[in-house]
Amino acid sequence: YDSRNNCNAIIETATNTLISGCNNTIIPNDIEVLGVAAFASRSTLTDITIPDSVYRIDSYAFYGCTSLKTITIPDKVSVLQNSLFWNCTSLESIVIPKSVTTIETGVFYNCILLKTIYYKGSELDWYLNVNKYENLDNTIIYFDYEG
Repeated sequence: YDSRNNCNAIIETATNTLISGCNNTIIPNDIEVLGVAAFASRSTLTDITIPDSVYRIDSYAFYGCTSLKTITIPDKVSVLQNSLFWNCTSLESIVIPKSVTTIETGVFYNCILLKTIYYKGSELDWYLNVNKYENLDNTIIYFDYEG
């Protein structure tokens, strides 16, 4: 294990997996995985930059981050694992890359302020493949987003 570059996190060196982060963690650019519950219940975490090197974000990674307002998922991620943002009650917007082909159960459960999803894929992809479990009736989804 290590905490490289004074990042304020515990990293499993062999797999480049961030195991546990803090409210002020800066994720190093060589991290590939955010582990299960890596940032769970960090109640004062308002925003975080996930580097492009990350290809997997495990379940519950941001569970209960009640101050998190916005987040961008890196282009290498293909699955938003179950309960990823469960109870992120301040989450207002998220950017999801076209590479995401699956949103598992409970990803946005109790994200009561989630107003906007910017999806870089097509509307057809979203409804046929990506979102099969989430009720996002009160959320505006922008398709083919290029931002």
